[in-house]
Amino acid sequence: MKSKLGKVLPLATILAAGSVLPAHADMLQDLVQSISVNLVHNGTTANANGFMNGSKVTTVWNDVNHDGMLNDNEILSSLSITDRNGKVLSAPTSLTRAQLGQWAEDNALAILGAIFPSGLSEITGASDDNMMASATVSQNLFNKSQARVHAAQQLNSDVRAQLEYQNLKVNDKNGSAASMILGYSTEMASGLDISLTVPYRYSTISDDINSKSHFVGMDVALRYPVKKWDKGDWKVGGAVFGSAYYLKTDTIDKSGNLKYGGGLFTSVTQNLPVGVLGVGVDYRIAKASLPASMNSDNAFLSKAVDFINDLDPVHTVSYGFNYGIPLAGDKAAVNLEVIRSNFISNDIPDGQKNKTSVNLAGSYFPSDTFELNLGVRYDFELDNVDTLGVMLGVVHQF
Repeated sequence: MKSKLGKVLPLATILAAGSVLPAHADMLQDLVQSISVNLVHNGTTANANGFMNGSKVTTVWNDVNHDGMLNDNEILSSLSITDRNGKVLSAPTSLTRAQLGQWAEDNALAILGAIFPSGLSEITGASDDNMMASATVSQNLFNKSQARVHAAQQLNSDVRAQLEYQNLKVNDKNGSAASMILGYSTEMASGLDISLTVPYRYSTISDDINSKSHFVGMDVALRYPVKKWDKGDWKVGGAVFGSAYYLKTDTIDKSGNLKYGGGLFTSVTQNLPVGVLGVGVDYRIAKASLPASMNSDNAFLSKAVDFINDLDPVHTVSYGFNYGIPLAGDKAAVNLEVIRSNFISNDIPDGQKNKTSVNLAGSYFPSDTFELNLGVRYDFELDNVDTLGVMLGVVHQF
């Protein structure tokens, strides 16, 4: 457990780490170094502040020896944590190092809730649910080659890969994300379609604590055409999925969580006089989890595990359309896709509950079995998160 969440405490309390985790007193120095640009001395009075995930932590203490640390013989004057909604959590005044550590332990869930209201992953600009929806909803609902009707009818299996680079701005801090999505699907003689999607994303944010994260997931989906007609069909399906998220910063060493869930979806595809239109709705529910075996004798760390496990399930409802137009005598196509996702949970801040993605991509078909895609994607509606991505993909049908 110490390897997973051993540095959540100093992130939250700025000065309490050494007292609650005496075996890890060096973590306090790690934190002070990470916010040293915001550390100011006025005589023996030290003022420090740090910004994490939209929240602000401010401290004042009597730093007798000017070492930037709260030592056993020094007194903390004040500590406050202001969350992104302006709510303030304050420690009592005039605390010793040991007393501050006890306060942090007693208020662990409130501290974690102020900085990570909906879990750890949001710190790098996209929650677990957001990343999984971005990678899988479009694939489950729409056939991107649908504008190429004759080829889709002849070939019933495909493998695909997509690379994406995103320019990020999270809480006014610049960053980037690189992702890869691998997939396979096949259609049985009965019309049942089975697909496997594996997304991976690496994100880095130039914030005060140099946040870096890894995300990997797996989605297995089944689709069945419940009704077909000359120029379209109606499909329903279901999916099960799981993911792992890993976060590393200057002050959080090896933190993360697992997530698992399932869902249902439905889509309708219709050939139009010009192009093909697909519309669909996807519903899924996911739960964050850490194994109970990660509990520790340290009360704060055990509460950190409880904090993750006690987060409400997230219900994600996504809906949208994909409009594909064939070009150049079926040698190319262009697709416009718009998907809006609603993330529903009592733990998610209002500004993070909705996201709309607009994707414009061009496809080129050098042969009947091979497809190249190049596109751009813009996400909006998330407060204090701006993203613009460029995508390159390949599909091989067989």
